[in-house]
Amino acid sequence: MPELIAPSLIAAGAILQGVFIRKDAQGRYVAAAVLKALASAAFVALGLVGAFVPPRIPASLLVCLGLLLGMVGDILHALRFIQKKDADVRAAKVREKKLFTIGALFFAAGHFCYISYLLSLVRHPVPALVVTAAVLAIIFWRLSKSVHERSLFALAGAAYIAVVGLTAGFAATACLSMPALQQALFAAGGISFLVSDTLLVLNSFGERHTQVRRTWSLVLYYAAQTLIALSIWP
Repeated sequence: MPELIAPSLIAAGAILQGVFIRKDAQGRYVAAAVLKALASAAFVALGLVGAFVPPRIPASLLVCLGLLLGMVGDILHALRFIQKKDADVRAAKVREKKLFTIGALFFAAGHFCYISYLLSLVRHPVPALVVTAAVLAIIFWRLSKSVHERSLFALAGAAYIAVVGLTAGFAATACLSMPALQQALFAAGGISFLVSDTLLVLNSFGERHTQVRRTWSLVLYYAAQTLIALSIWP
């Protein structure tokens, strides 16, 4: 039975995410918010079911908590685009930025759950930190060419990227030090997450916003969470 649940949840989530991206591109933000919440619920359910399939992977509930926090972040980020037609432009911008920031905090908390789980797999964290620092240096150098905002908001975005980078770095190190399908799935998810959020920062703070970049960011994000949820299936 579990072997049928996983592909069903993955397929349902992918379809919901695809329709969400379409509605988001069309500016139909109420429908997009509902669809995004349902797509997120699919990867949370995927993780929860996997966490209880025997033999259970130790500390897998930490990953489930990370997925749940990501779902909350998803909903908040989707809600930021829903505005009253007669809303004051300045007030609407403040509300949008506030929801974006709170959502990012939930995502960051989710990544701390992922990192806590990965620390149980990585025996020697120093190489992971060195590799992560090198990769982040390249990413920040690239972002500095396109992102010219130097506000506290932008600084918080850079700190968030660093946290996502830690998830990717520890996941890749775990995969290399003890190769297994679960670790490979988490590593692929962590790297996809880092690429997705780098695109998000470029789109949010860069010189220009493109729909293609946003679409790829959303596709990679959902792939990342799905891969991470799959990684705790035995």
